[in-house]
Amino acid sequence: MRVLHAWLEGTYVGRFIRSADRHTVFEYAGDYPSSPISLSLPRNGRGTRKAAGNFLENLLPDNPAMREVMARNTGAASTDVFDLLDHADTTGGLVFSSTENMPVLEDEPPVLATDDEIASRISTLNHAGTAWWESGLPSRFSLAGNQPKFTLARVGDDWYWPNAALPSTHIFKPESTHIKGAEMIEAASLRLGGLVGLPAPDAGVMNFEDRHAYVVRRFDRAQRNGETIRVHVEDFMQSLGGASNTKYDISAKRILRLLSDVDPSLEMSYEWLRRLAFNTSIANADAHAKNYSAMLRPGQLSLSPLYDTITTRYWPTFNQNLAMPISGAVRPEQITPFHWAKLARQTGLDSDRAVTTAQKIAGAVVAHAPEAYEGLEAPMRGELLKIIALANARIEPKSPET
Repeated sequence: MRVLHAWLEGTYVGRFIRSADRHTVFEYAGDYPSSPISLSLPRNGRGTRKAAGNFLENLLPDNPAMREVMARNTGAASTDVFDLLDHADTTGGLVFSSTENMPVLEDEPPVLATDDEIASRISTLNHAGTAWWESGLPSRFSLAGNQPKFTLARVGDDWYWPNAALPSTHIFKPESTHIKGAEMIEAASLRLGGLVGLPAPDAGVMNFEDRHAYVVRRFDRAQRNGETIRVHVEDFMQSLGGASNTKYDISAKRILRLLSDVDPSLEMSYEWLRRLAFNTSIANADAHAKNYSAMLRPGQLSLSPLYDTITTRYWPTFNQNLAMPISGAVRPEQITPFHWAKLARQTGLDSDRAVTTAQKIAGAVVAHAPEAYEGLEAPMRGELLKIIALANARIEPKSPET
């Protein structure tokens, strides 16, 4: 039997237990409040059989090769999820330990990350995409996905390597030698989201020595009494209890049904529709179920800000079909008001409100794109503006003021 204890904002919440037949369950602490740590792990124990195991797996990189590197360079006993998450700085608010003792700074003092070390990490990831962790550096973190990245903690004017006791505050995605301009376009896409009126964390491109990276402030971190604390979030694959390798199988209808179950007022559904419409309007074909999240605080449930949003259409070699087609329309330029109305009818939403929501998001995207793309090189900026115009050609964009 394997056990992984979990804490949330300093409070013990329970333990993940894996039996000899490799079935994993989560057992809540008896005195923990009623709020669940996941929509897929309700307090009444009625979650699906694989939900607990999938919850943990969704915190790790998708690529097995990355897990091998993680185990080797962080000192984890193996690539087993229970070993990799032990004392790791993970997405969301949970802290994990194989013992009953919560990780504390006294046991894991912070280690400064110099500009030379940060530049070296960026350079390493440029040439070895699976080397998210580097031998000899004390970073202990875990992020899901496939794109090369790493995390750091900002303390005052300095950067530190994170661990379970010191939460990271920023995610770094190095410049890519294969996807030219990705770091600049992702920063501009997130800036556009903020201009449109969607919650979006601060992001930009930072330089370290002769290397640069896309750097985004983590929305699952907050300040309390001068210290960084973890804020609990889960992506929608975790909410559904599904395996990460099925993230492209989740439809918009399924997400809307999940949200209507947890919020019968449907306001969360309409709010998520704004995010879906934004990713559609900027031609982001990779907005799958792991790129949307819910924030779970004690007694509170809300949607996360935007993240991992980027105009994938800019690179013609990418699959241009939407990860979440809208009522059968698989390309942004195919989508009309009819498609949004059909999606609304199928999920119990008001058709007129859903259509107007999508049209106003489209109108705001078209209106604010020139400002969001300021500072980009002229050819890149021009191509992005053409893509935006094409993506919204049939939706009949409306001004947000109307």
